[in-house]
Amino acid sequence: MNAAILIGFKSGVLYLYRAPILLPALLAVSLVIAACGGSAPASQAPTPTAVAPPLTADEHFVRGNDLFERKLLGAAIREYNLATTLDSKHIQAYLQKGISYRKRGQFDEALTNFSRVVRLDPQLAVGYFERGKVYGTTLRLTLAVRDFNEAIRLDSDYSEAYNTRGFALTGLGKMEEALRDFDKAISLKPDFDSAYANRAFTNMALGNDSAAMEDAEKAIRMGLDSETIMEELESIKQARQP
Repeated sequence: MNAAILIGFKSGVLYLYRAPILLPALLAVSLVIAACGGSAPASQAPTPTAVAPPLTADEHFVRGNDLFERKLLGAAIREYNLATTLDSKHIQAYLQKGISYRKRGQFDEALTNFSRVVRLDPQLAVGYFERGKVYGTTLRLTLAVRDFNEAIRLDSDYSEAYNTRGFALTGLGKMEEALRDFDKAISLKPDFDSAYANRAFTNMALGNDSAAMEDAEKAIRMGLDSETIMEELESIKQARQP
């Protein structure tokens, strides 16, 4: 192999060369140049193409976030994987990877990533909250409540954790406890539309019809779908009949 080509491979840059010119042709060119009184032009090697440095973990994370915002979740996960490969303690990459998996319905993968977040930072409330949401979605309600409890212990103003814990408690039949959570969520976030809707459904299940309708109207004014909410309320009311 040509020595220059070998050097090119070692340096990570591929140089391309033409085949050597035959000696007689070189002599002929030299004679012509000499007759004209000029000098042979210096041969010029191609300018090597610059190679971009590899991306850092944070750069892969940013690229992943851009893809996530565009709802390209598979591509986002690949970028987050690259980030965590380069930095095995990149908490935000694990967190976003878990959310992406959850949105794709890949719940086991989501739990793996949220559990990694919790191990890396046991004081980070959002790790427990996100894992609790997956437990709730997969109807492991006792585990969901346990994680929401921990999120609230770490952040007593976590309105979303109160709302989702209340939702899980309704699934466990603990309606009065659920109402207290919805009350707390709304006190922390007065425009929390889904907390009003959840409180409306819970009040309807308990037979508090007027309170249920009041909350339902607030949720609808905040932008939730009227037909869906009213149908759910009617379904709960019918289910309460003996």
